Amino acid sequence: MAFNAKAAAGAAVAIIVVLGLYLTMPLSPEEDSKDTTTVDATIQANRTDLRVGAELVLDGTHSTGDIVEYRWNLGEGSNRNGDTVTHSYNEVGRYHVSLTVTDGDGKTDKDYIYVRVFSVVWYNGTVNADDQEETHTFEVIWEERSEAPVQKAQGADILVTYDATPNVGDENQLNVTARSPAGDVERDSPDEEWEESGTKYARIIFVEQEMLYRGGDWEVTIRYDRGGLPPAGNSDIDYHVRIFVFY
Repeated sequence: MAFNAKAAAGAAVAIIVVLGLYLTMPLSPEEDSKDTTTVDATIQANRTDLRVGAELVLDGTHSTGDIVEYRWNLGEGSNRNGDTVTHSYNEVGRYHVSLTVTDGDGKTDKDYIYVRVFSVVWYNGTVNADDQEETHTFEVIWEERSEAPVQKAQGADILVTYDATPNVGDENQLNVTARSPAGDVERDSPDEEWEESGTKYARIIFVEQEMLYRGGDWEVTIRYDRGGLPPAGNSDIDYHVRIFVFY
C-alpha cells in the first residue's frame, strides 16, 4: 500500500485535538473528590534540658491535618496518648522522644526530639581557719542501657559561690579542687574565678573526654585559704555549691 502523507498528517492532528480536549475536560465527581490532604507531626516542648524529676511538657497541637490520634513514645519504655502530655524522668540520660499522629484516613507522620536529663546537687557549708576544708561528693554514671541511648556523662559544671564582703578581710578566700574517683583526673584550682556584686565565684568544668568511663563518686573540696597568712577578722566563710552533671 502506498504511504499517504496527507492522510497521516490529518490523523496526527485529530489525535492531538482529542488529547487536548481530554486534558481540559473537568474531573469526574469521583476524581474530583480524591483526598489530597496531608498530616504533619510537630513537637514543641517547654524545655529539652531538665534536671531529674522536673516536669516536661510536650505539645503536639501545632501538628496539622485531620488528626484523630496522638501517640507519644517517651524514650524510656513508656507511651502516652493525647495532644499534650506531661512527664518527668527519674534517671539521668538522653532520651529520644517521638510523636506519631494519625488522621481519619489512617495516614501518619512522625516527629522527634532529644531530651537531656541531668543531675544537680546542692551543698551549703562553712569553713574557717580552725576547720579548714570540707569535701562533698557527686555521682557520675557511665553505663549502657538497652532501653535507651547510652547513658554516659558528657560534662560536669561545678560552681561555688560565697560572700566577698563579710568581716574577714579581702585576703580571705576559698580554694576549690575536684577529682575523679581514682584521682587520675583532677583540678587543683578553679578554671574560672570572678567577683560580682559582692559575691565571689569559682568554677570547675570537666568535659566528656575527662569523664570517659570514670563512673562513681567524684569529690569536690572547699578549702579555707589565705596563702599561709593568719585569718583576718571573723574567719567564717559560708559557701554554696551547685553541681550539674550532663548526659
